[in-house]
Amino acid sequence: MTTSPVRLLRDDVRFLSRVLEPLSREAQGRIMWAYRAAWADGEAAEPLPHRKENAGRRAANEWARSIMEIPQNVLRYRELIEQGPPQCCHTCDHFDGDTCAKFDQTPPADFAATEGACPHWLAEVPF
Repeated sequence: MTTSPVRLLRDDVRFLSRVLEPLSREAQGRIMWAYRAAWADGEAAEPLPHRKENAGRRAANEWARSIMEIPQNVLRYRELIEQGPPQCCHTCDHFDGDTCAKFDQTPPADFAATEGACPHWLAEVPF
């Protein structure tokens, strides 16, 4: 199925700027992909060709308004949960707060605080 390109109006750009501003670039990209999908769904649901673009715009903007109802701190929290914990000694299951059980040693402070320094970092699902 071929869909028409998304042609944003000036008001669409202002509205999307408000939605996207507080988010990371990665989250902005995900939002824009979802916005485009909502637009395509709206176009597909409209049988009359001359109304397709407006139906797509309406569907996409309604979708965007629905995510704006979620408080920004909740969106940021969800983004952090998706990223997972930083991969350093202090979040590793091998680390007991002082010693690494994998190597039976206390890691140097700068190593323990460096993300991605240890290839043996482990975080088990807690259930």
